[in-house]
Amino acid sequence: MVTWLVERFYQVGAAFGLQQTYRHVLCESYDSEQPLGVPFQIGDSCRRSQAQAALVLGPPRETRLAAREGEFSHAVRHILDSVGVAAGWVPFAETTTTRPFLAAHLDFFTFTGT
Repeated sequence: MVTWLVERFYQVGAAFGLQQTYRHVLCESYDSEQPLGVPFQIGDSCRRSQAQAALVLGPPRETRLAAREGEFSHAVRHILDSVGVAAGWVPFAETTTTRPFLAAHLDFFTFTGT
């Protein structure tokens, strides 16, 4: 699903004239059954790989973490911000819509100034 998600990110950007390209330094999954440690895991992985931006796919509906997606998203964004990484969030249920991908492009643009 990662390949499709990244392609979708670039397709939406192109449709809105946002031709940004990124060097991919990391592609990891997280354990959506571990609600407390995952934001820290994501932040640490991004910091270690020296990422400048992270596109994070929210947890699937059937997981424990999905019930706390709002808190999870907030925690991930806060932790990534604290390590200087722009965060784009794509709710699992919205992978076929344009909004979260466009928002990620805008978040990356605003954070990096490019």
